[in-house]
Amino acid sequence: MKKIFAFVLCFLSCLICLSCNTNKEYTVKFETNGGSNITELKVLKDELVTKPEDPTKEGFFFVNWYCDSEFNTVFDFNTKVTKDLVLYAKWSSEEEKYTVSFETNGGSSISSQTITKNSTVTKPADPSKDGFVFENWYSNEECTDLYDFLTPVVKDTIIYAKWTTEVVEKFTVTFETFGGTVVSSQEISKNSKATRPANPSKEGYFFGGW
Repeated sequence: MKKIFAFVLCFLSCLICLSCNTNKEYTVKFETNGGSNITELKVLKDELVTKPEDPTKEGFFFVNWYCDSEFNTVFDFNTKVTKDLVLYAKWSSEEEKYTVSFETNGGSSISSQTITKNSTVTKPADPSKDGFVFENWYSNEECTDLYDFLTPVVKDTIIYAKWTTEVVEKFTVTFETFGGTVVSSQEISKNSKATRPANPSKEGYFFGGW
């Protein structure tokens, strides 16, 4: 009986410890370095930090949140919290700008754009490529993630063009000679012209035209 009681007591103690550990709460502080104040957050263990609105500071532009006061490592807000944190705001006296390049993958060239941080890219005219139809712009080289031109730019960016093989519609042009010599038909691509064939002949008649 005593062994059973001891086992149950041990089991309950483990559950209580596990529950306490799961519900552990950490403090995330924001050091704005002279910028507007941002209230600290309480975050449960293994949860994510909610990114606050960017602070402001007269005469400066907010760059990003960093893990250290020397600004070596940008904080990733997709990182699970496992300890108390202090995040440090970095400022710049000049507004940051980024280069957005267009990789046309063999298509006509499109000039890059210089974009102010948090502004959006101006969608260019569609490029062209012989034998292909332009499909759309994508944010990754594999062309699986469609690029959203309403997305604020926060880093140098490359946007990729995706192409599909052009399907050329074709038509058959048949020549009815009405008893004259046979003229072979022609297969012509849409918006192209048929080749004028040699005039057919017919005994006792002169060819007058098509």
